Amino acid sequence: MSKKPPRRPAHKQQPSADTGDKYYQAGMQCAEKEDYAGVIQNMTRAIQLSPELGRAYYQRGLARYLLGDAEGAVADLADSVDLNSAAIASFMELGEMAGEEMMVRMAGPLLEEIFEACFEASLIFLEMDEYKLALAALNQAAEIFEDEPDVYMQRGLAHKGLNNFAKASNDFNRALRLQPDNKMALFQRAVTYRAMGQFDKALVDFAELEKAAGDISPFYVERGLVYAAQGQWETALADFQKGVELDDVNFGLPALMTSMALAQMGQTEDALHQWKVFVILNEMFAPPHTEEALREIGKIYPPMTEAAEKLLAVLASEISSPDNTEG
Repeated sequence: MSKKPPRRPAHKQQPSADTGDKYYQAGMQCAEKEDYAGVIQNMTRAIQLSPELGRAYYQRGLARYLLGDAEGAVADLADSVDLNSAAIASFMELGEMAGEEMMVRMAGPLLEEIFEACFEASLIFLEMDEYKLALAALNQAAEIFEDEPDVYMQRGLAHKGLNNFAKASNDFNRALRLQPDNKMALFQRAVTYRAMGQFDKALVDFAELEKAAGDISPFYVERGLVYAAQGQWETALADFQKGVELDDVNFGLPALMTSMALAQMGQTEDALHQWKVFVILNEMFAPPHTEEALREIGKIYPPMTEAAEKLLAVLASEISSPDNTEG
């Protein structure tokens, strides 16, 4: 199917009649009241009576997720994706035999419901870093509605999480073709180009982003990383410092990048000052975790690997200096 009708929440769809329908409907009434324990109880009974009811697994998984049961949520949502896969295959076979128009007339509402379940499950998988499960769900969503930009945006993130950068950039490209003003897709494509070492392409995307969305901290952090990868440390430092000025959602990351860049440039006193600003916001980097945490940052952001070592040397020198030694 190529065109998707306007979205409707999955729980508003009416399930087909089956032996678990009574409990499915009761579970949805509980969901309306945010009684998630009731959702789980009723969906469990629906599944016992109708084990093939993929949407019941989805609703139970969502309820478990909302109650903080991450493991149970992943298991249920994965089962819902598996069951929906068989349903999608059946509908596609129907489309081949009877034509797409007939398939839409007969199964359109149910396909839309399955799409919503797959897409929403993928968002939960992404939040929990379950990238392979997210890919499976998003592949199904794309099979149902192939022109939905959000699917390719999220699938690009799943590929990126698995370090499949070429596939990620392809999905971000497709999202942008379908929705040219999608700034998040443009941002993620720029970040992906940086990870691929395609710095010129990354900077072109960042230049376009700066016109419309250059007033957020993550923009400057990510562009600064491109300059750092190119060895342009003064330019990188300027971006990291701008990120510090704008930081309201980035939890001190610009301050850390600034400290590392200053250490890389040999400006030790300024590096120490900025480090202290950062540690106030992020106690997990305080001793005794400093060395491990900084080296992990170097792995996550390869342009900063050497800078992380330089900052560790600065911190070690500070600890061993006479002013910080008792006796």
